[in-house]
Amino acid sequence: RRDEEVFDTTATRAAATLASILQSKLTTPGEKWALLRHPDAELMEVDEVKKFYEKLSNMVYAVTKDSDSQFYQRNHEMLLDLPTFGTGAMFILEDGDDIVFQNRKLPEIYCDENNKGVIDTLYREFEFTARQAAQEFGEEQLGPFVKADLTGDAAEKTQFIHVLLPTEDYLRMTGEVKDFKEGEYKSVYISRK
Repeated sequence: RRDEEVFDTTATRAAATLASILQSKLTTPGEKWALLRHPDAELMEVDEVKKFYEKLSNMVYAVTKDSDSQFYQRNHEMLLDLPTFGTGAMFILEDGDDIVFQNRKLPEIYCDENNKGVIDTLYREFEFTARQAAQEFGEEQLGPFVKADLTGDAAEKTQFIHVLLPTEDYLRMTGEVKDFKEGEYKSVYISRK
């Protein structure tokens, strides 16, 4: 068992207590805690802008309250990581029409900071079987060796690296031209055997 060598559970209980307090004070399940506003206070006085941000806040509340999104369970897990390890990683994913929140194990995660000391790049190493990769990315997106495993060794795992980085950095590294639809960050998956 993992806790065989634990002689004093004070730190474990304190982390759980802090995580519960943070969840109840910051993201109370029964309250609309994400009230979004435009940074320009004068602009927020315009009825259309006010209605837009109210609608956006309601959407955030609906997504986090939806049990399929698992926000509150995943948020609590992340809040346990914060006092224990000093950081946490929660991913927000689209699954068809749904939004799903997932925590990532910290040993999978590597962070990089910009010149101001702000984390702006995240690397995540993980493994998928070919079947899992096809479910996640679609068979047509898989590299040849992963596709070969779909009909071959179903248990064979492939290592993947997921990189979230500023679009500007991605374009500089690849030499690609920015598409006007691209956001501030780019999400890239790389497979390797």
